[in-house]
Amino acid sequence: MKNAAGAEGGNTVKNLSFSSLKTKNVKYGGYAAIITIAVLIGLIVINLIIQQFPTEIDLTEKKLYSLTDQTEKVLDNLKNEVIIYALYAPGNEAEEILAVLRRYENKSDKVRIEFIDPDKNPAFLAKYDPEGSGISQGSLIVEAGENFKVITPFDLYDISYGQNGQPQITGLSAEPRVTSAILYVTSGYTPVIYELTGHGEAVLANYGVTDMLEKENYSLKSLDLVTTPSIPEDADVLSVISPKFDCTEAEAEKIITFIEEGGRAMFFFDFLSFDFFPVFGSILRSFGVEILPGIVMEGDPKQMFSTELPNYISPKVSRHEILLPLIENNIPMLLPNTQAIKILDMKKREIEVTPILTTSDNSWLRNVQDGTPVRISSDVPGPLNTGVVITRKQLEADAPESYRVLVCGTSGFLAPIPPFGQLKGNMEFLMNGLSWVNSRSETISIRSKSMFKMPMNMSAVQVVIYAGIVILIIPLVIFIIGLVIWLKRRHL
Repeated sequence: MKNAAGAEGGNTVKNLSFSSLKTKNVKYGGYAAIITIAVLIGLIVINLIIQQFPTEIDLTEKKLYSLTDQTEKVLDNLKNEVIIYALYAPGNEAEEILAVLRRYENKSDKVRIEFIDPDKNPAFLAKYDPEGSGISQGSLIVEAGENFKVITPFDLYDISYGQNGQPQITGLSAEPRVTSAILYVTSGYTPVIYELTGHGEAVLANYGVTDMLEKENYSLKSLDLVTTPSIPEDADVLSVISPKFDCTEAEAEKIITFIEEGGRAMFFFDFLSFDFFPVFGSILRSFGVEILPGIVMEGDPKQMFSTELPNYISPKVSRHEILLPLIENNIPMLLPNTQAIKILDMKKREIEVTPILTTSDNSWLRNVQDGTPVRISSDVPGPLNTGVVITRKQLEADAPESYRVLVCGTSGFLAPIPPFGQLKGNMEFLMNGLSWVNSRSETISIRSKSMFKMPMNMSAVQVVIYAGIVILIIPLVIFIIGLVIWLKRRHL
């Protein structure tokens, strides 16, 4: 009997244990455990896979550490190895610069980064400092074959000076400087800009932009067409900026010949009188445009500096290659005392003129001496062109090489404009215009990236609202969700 009772009791215990395993609590608990283990295994596998790739995501608002499409095209087309020597003592590296350099190395197997301690390797630096002026710590040396270019630490940043004279870093210029250096060392190409002289012209040095041009590998030379039989063969761009008196017919013929043979040029004319230069005018008319002398006035508040200065206009910018970077980064331009540019109805069939800077419908051209701040009957109504580009259509397969010409109704945008100084949008228009004229499209969008951070200004009410959301509402929502889940599980 004992054995029977014992066997029956053992069977009862077994049945109870098996039946307990079939309860809802155990079943749901088992499912939860299996799901948790599967999720953990999945996360481990995904993490192991991701670690095999050098993937980094630039989460900065202005993509400080990302490369532009133009730079990536330059890197994709590299045929020679490029070495970038970063001159830093161990522990003194600039992380924001290294983050950009790593992008170059990750993008192309032709680019290699090497770190050199300048204090311990003076003999190494001597090769790159033939004048013995010294190469400072924090500099970069970009080298390919026999060519090299030194980038100083000051060239890697945009630096502005406040009213007290204190410098402030406002932008990161590592990418434009490094990509420009790579283009130079892999090609050895230095574009030459010939600046026309002999007519009271301004030169780019007057506007303090020579350092900017040197960083983009441009070389500047002056040109007097009275004593020179023709524009030199090494001229990549002819620059004519704000002449004070007219050129001769012979000079005009040389300029026209240069452009029609595939030359590149830019003309910036300032308002001097209500009669434009006849001979310079004939050059422009040869390519389908003419200057309408006078001062452009803007009546649209959205396109003017202030209602008291309608002659300081912020033009509409077209989606042209030169201006796309300004549009994408919402960078304005300001043109003081600009003239209007008319596109001629009668021009050669192959000439194509594209307006790129225009005024609003509520603008006008004051073409007589009159200080009235409102429109008068003699004013030319807008919209008006203040900047155009001119190219030659390739109508036939054997047609001459296309030329590129940039014309603007003022050079005043190059100078500092109180109280702003030299405007970033104006300077980018100049540099992008030069790149477009010279067919260097790969450098147009490679500009410095702003590091300026706008402070977050909140009122006392906003502070209370955001604090309530973070401290009270979010925790309360989490508590309620947890309570609901617990109550449901309690009744399973």
